[in-house]
Amino acid sequence: MTKLLEEIKNLEELNNYCLNFENFKNQEDIRSITNHYICQTIQNFIISIKLSFNLKEIDYCKKNISEQLNDDDLKVLQNNFIAYSKEAFFINFSIIVENHFRQIAIHYENDTNKINVTPIKKTFENIFIENKFNNSLSEDEINTYYFFLYLRNTMHNIGIHTKDDIKINFNDSNSIFTFDKISLSLTENNFNNITFFELVFLIEQVCKLVNKTNLKIESNEFIKHRLVDAGFNE
Repeated sequence: MTKLLEEIKNLEELNNYCLNFENFKNQEDIRSITNHYICQTIQNFIISIKLSFNLKEIDYCKKNISEQLNDDDLKVLQNNFIAYSKEAFFINFSIIVENHFRQIAIHYENDTNKINVTPIKKTFENIFIENKFNNSLSEDEINTYYFFLYLRNTMHNIGIHTKDDIKINFNDSNSIFTFDKISLSLTENNFNNITFFELVFLIEQVCKLVNKTNLKIESNEFIKHRLVDAGFNE
């Protein structure tokens, strides 16, 4: 229980941090919707963890899940639900960020300068290294997103990192968390060993990257988010 409460605390800090990012006037712009979407995803994960507390109660589980359950099943039931929720959170966050960069790429590309391409890593490089925002990110910031992509790709292999060993060192004195110095690594042909707290720290760094990107877009520009036509703000 103590660990879960600490996880909730970290997520709430992350959510509050993202809520304080600059609020763009046009609520249909990708800068507004992406930030709202990220916050919604964090909030949904917080709700999932809080709901998981019910899975420690046998009466609740028998009534709402199955009469066949007994006390010995509860720990596995709760652990599986939380693990599933964590994966859903990470996957959804990854999709939101990738889509954000792709929409920026589509906005700035033209017939003679294709920016949005199939590998998101190459699209990212096209934006920040070769095109519109050339040299606007530090090498550490670029490597942060590279590491995030490598971690995401382990999801395709049940958590196993299939590429060469990779390591990244973070030293963020402005982190909202107390653990501002972290080294993360992925070892070839091994399961990723990233802890929950390390993952939240990494997501904080990616959120900062998204926000920095948003601030590079001219304030008078408008990039309509695809979700608008799906009724996101309705």
